[in-house]
Amino acid sequence: MNKKKKAPGQSITEETKIKYLARGKQLVERFERETGKAWTQHPEELAWWLEDVKSTLMKNSFVQYKSALYYFLMENGEMNAAASIKNLTRTGCTKRSGKTSSSKRKLAPREDVVLIIEELKKSKSTHAKTLAQWLWLNLDLGMRPCERATAHEEGDILHVKNAKTTNMRGYGQTRSIDISMMTAKTDEF
Repeated sequence: MNKKKKAPGQSITEETKIKYLARGKQLVERFERETGKAWTQHPEELAWWLEDVKSTLMKNSFVQYKSALYYFLMENGEMNAAASIKNLTRTGCTKRSGKTSSSKRKLAPREDVVLIIEELKKSKSTHAKTLAQWLWLNLDLGMRPCERATAHEEGDILHVKNAKTTNMRGYGQTRSIDISMMTAKTDEF
């Protein structure tokens, strides 16, 4: 799949810039600890150091480190060192570390959610019906919590602002979901 490349700095949120600068600072401090050299006097060696470190990193972590260092160096006027960082590839990263969130469950099993809904149906709480409907719909919708806040309904269509649209992620700003069959499911609540 070919992704459209964007110019450096394009579509980077202010929050991401702050995070890149903070992570970049952490990485240059780590470089200084591990090499005994001041990064300001040896900025070109940051790329060599990151190349050595990447064999201990998963691809996604390496990409985050690379992006943060690149941004940090650009902000500090080290264009040549930033170019060296930008040219690094993910080849050589570890395949599985076993210590990442990739080994953790990302959602509750459907059976557990159904049991919770059944208990909510018995509840006398004024919010039980709404919560049960919300849980039921999310089994099929799979929306992130931050997406739920911006979702709005127009007839049988739910319009959702995609969460992963910054920093060249995601497949578009919004998506539209036909919920006509789903609203029929929740009528039993």
